[in-house]
Amino acid sequence: MDGLDSDFIQANKELWSKVPASKGSNGVLLVEMHHHPIISHANAVVARIIKEAKGMDIRWLDNSYKTEVHQRLMSYDSTSQVVYPAKLSLFDKLTIGFKFICHSKILLTQNIKGFCLDGVPFGDILYDSYLIWFKVATIRRVNKGVLKTLLTLITNYYRFKKTLRNCHASAVLVSHQVGLTSGVLMRTALKLGLKVYLRSAGNNKLAVNLYTSLAQIYLYPYRPRPVDMKLLTSLSPQKTDKEFQDLVANRTRGLGDQDVTRAYGKGKKTYSSKAEFTQEFGLSAAKPVVFVMLHAFNDHPHSHFGKMLFKDYYDWFVKTLDFAKGKTDVNWVFKEHPTAALYPANDISMPSHFVGCPNHIVFLDGELSFNSKSLLNFAHAVITVLGTAGIEFAALGAIPSILAGVTYYSGYGFTIEPKNQDEYFKTLSNIEKIGRLTKVQQDTARQVFLYIERYSYVPFAWFPLCSLEETRDQYLDKYYWKRLMDCYKENSEVLIPEFQRYVEYISKEDFSRLAGLQFLGQEYYTSAKREVVQGP
Repeated sequence: MDGLDSDFIQANKELWSKVPASKGSNGVLLVEMHHHPIISHANAVVARIIKEAKGMDIRWLDNSYKTEVHQRLMSYDSTSQVVYPAKLSLFDKLTIGFKFICHSKILLTQNIKGFCLDGVPFGDILYDSYLIWFKVATIRRVNKGVLKTLLTLITNYYRFKKTLRNCHASAVLVSHQVGLTSGVLMRTALKLGLKVYLRSAGNNKLAVNLYTSLAQIYLYPYRPRPVDMKLLTSLSPQKTDKEFQDLVANRTRGLGDQDVTRAYGKGKKTYSSKAEFTQEFGLSAAKPVVFVMLHAFNDHPHSHFGKMLFKDYYDWFVKTLDFAKGKTDVNWVFKEHPTAALYPANDISMPSHFVGCPNHIVFLDGELSFNSKSLLNFAHAVITVLGTAGIEFAALGAIPSILAGVTYYSGYGFTIEPKNQDEYFKTLSNIEKIGRLTKVQQDTARQVFLYIERYSYVPFAWFPLCSLEETRDQYLDKYYWKRLMDCYKENSEVLIPEFQRYVEYISKEDFSRLAGLQFLGQEYYTSAKREVVQGP
């Protein structure tokens, strides 16, 4: 163990010794295995919150077999234990092999998204995990990569199920709803009737949501619930308007997560009028300008919400582009996702799709100097599957949006939501007739957007700021723990009171979500740091 590890472990022990520890044992909380330092630390702190709030014993799930990792985890809670993923018996392996063979035959029918295991829907995780694992935009056929992903998923399911039973877990803490580890662990636990705590946000922010059944797996942690919308409408219009204007000001200055920073980055060109934009890109100023806001093709298209009108993001893109070629009375602008470069798709070439396109179609490369603030000046409509653009420009500029899937702001009345592909293309065929949002619709969009961006999380000084580049730095483990020690020193007066405040809230019997809206008006919330860069 090097000096940095030893120093952090000692500092961590000293800090946690000041936190009153729960003496009761009301079940076991199994914490997902994750070796990314930011996620590991965030999970550990939240595990302690849940332990104190619910009187649970912590078990760290880890497969590293590294003494320094285990000592670091134990420094958060001296009574916790490290457990390893269960070893599979010969019978387990035969069962997995049998299930793999049976489901491999089913997949040959291309029904990947319909894949279930013991009644648990896993098709979306299977599909999305293949895309991200093999860095592709779509699945054209069932190949060895798909089968490898399937085998890994089935193996993880049986291993997690056995692990949960072996350690007598009553609840699980995960950091994501998606993926072959977090996503599979979450759904396996729910299948067994266990509670699942989802820890999200980061970089001075925290959100915690409780899941108790498989029916809830597509409930997005930042989507406002009816009770949240009711509370939002009861707030002072002056207060929410000021909050919204502050949000807009920061966002359009490029202050926010990685998507915001890239979309509204300093130095990027802002087009102040339709005439200026159409002249530069050779479009007709007489035609409406419609923006098709593309997605990062392999960034988990299905796992968050479970439903879209097309096979995947790529399928939606190519079919929409094909339609746009024949719809010549509209200017179609296909804008690449600002973080597409972080999700490379090696099976396609984006520029090649636009070679020979008619002159009413434009492709805006993600590296192009184009500030998304321009849309507020001349966009007629926005099209997305489930992206933030569908609510962002509705809230900021009353710009109508057409969705090709279910998302976290669906169903509030300010979006156009076709039920199938035929209805989708029928909507596009008349898109020039779509008018701006009404004031009521825009006000609703503003409330939902404000909740998502401001009130869906609480401030959390335990999480130090890290840039996007740092979160992806392979050497982050070499300096993150030093940053944590600095964070402990700088925030020494607020750490424990903040911790205890959230313990008290989560300890409520009817707890389901830890979010900022519940604390609105309290000094510590309104003084929270907001100009942050969101981490994992």
